[in-house]
Amino acid sequence: MLRLTVVTPQRAFLEEACENVTLPGLRGELQVLPGHVSSLVELKTGMVSFENKNHEKTRFVVSQGFAEIESGRVVILCEIARSRSEVDKESEEALQRDLLDELNNLAGKEQDELKKLQTRLEISVASLNLLE
Repeated sequence: MLRLTVVTPQRAFLEEACENVTLPGLRGELQVLPGHVSSLVELKTGMVSFENKNHEKTRFVVSQGFAEIESGRVVILCEIARSRSEVDKESEEALQRDLLDELNNLAGKEQDELKKLQTRLEISVASLNLLE
């Protein structure tokens, strides 16, 4: 068994025992099983999934961050983590329209602001994927 912990600056999002964890690594998807070698993995915005001892699968979204993998545990540190129950389809679709408008208006301008908007859009897209 693995112990999965997810923490954001605002809250302790999740603490769960599980059989495996699949992470959205910066270099590709990564599955962690008991006995995995210790490592620090950079995460991109995307879907995390895990399977509990009853083989029930749970998914949630994280923003970019890091996963620390150690003997029998995975700790995810990220800015944002969202479960399916926290996603409202209409609100996310409206947010995406607004973000796309802002991105179009910023084209060729402030790179820092552009990157922030792109990150917010990635989180919103990943959140809507939870509803599928």
